[in-house]
Amino acid sequence: MDEATELERIRHVLRLARRQVDQGDPKPDLALEYLRQIKDPIERYPGTLESAEYSLLLGEALTAKHSPAAKSFLEDAEKQITTMPCGAPELEVRLYDRLAYFHEKVLRKRGDARDLLKLAKAAAVRLGIGELTAHMQLRVIRLDLKIDDSPEVENFRRLRRVGCQHNFTDDEQLMAWHQHCGDTSPVYARGIQERTEQYFLELLRSVRVLQ
Repeated sequence: MDEATELERIRHVLRLARRQVDQGDPKPDLALEYLRQIKDPIERYPGTLESAEYSLLLGEALTAKHSPAAKSFLEDAEKQITTMPCGAPELEVRLYDRLAYFHEKVLRKRGDARDLLKLAKAAAVRLGIGELTAHMQLRVIRLDLKIDDSPEVENFRRLRRVGCQHNFTDDEQLMAWHQHCGDTSPVYARGIQERTEQYFLELLRSVRVLQ
């Protein structure tokens, strides 16, 4: 098999594995099964995007299984991705997103997870994708609220739930959250902590009208 053909096969397998970890109901075991098919060939292409994504996908699949083994693969992916001569912000977003999830859910280190999400957001900014940037900022906010044990945690969950149910974008949800935080009345600040789903729905609709 010539190099071009082998690389195309590797990319095809990487796409198949990526679909298994990207979906709402991930199938990490199937992703790992696909990746085993290219375990030997990928070693012939060190320093490539394909090699970096191979390590990243291994880390993503093992993270989905909440396996501590994910750490070494994610760290290997980080070394490769961050030293790419031309950069790889798409992979960086995925990398720091998964590292953040791993630190929060497996290592139980929320502060570290928040810092990693900020790196994912920075990579999204470099990509110039506003919706992805808003998504990462919303995840940073969620962790900030949890770390601070804020009474706003339930309000934030309610906003996200309503936003998803009614198909509001992450950018719209972020704008609505900022407006909620800026428009709290003195009565609300004195202790009426919860807002209703209807409140957030009306807030989201008002943000959409303004855009």
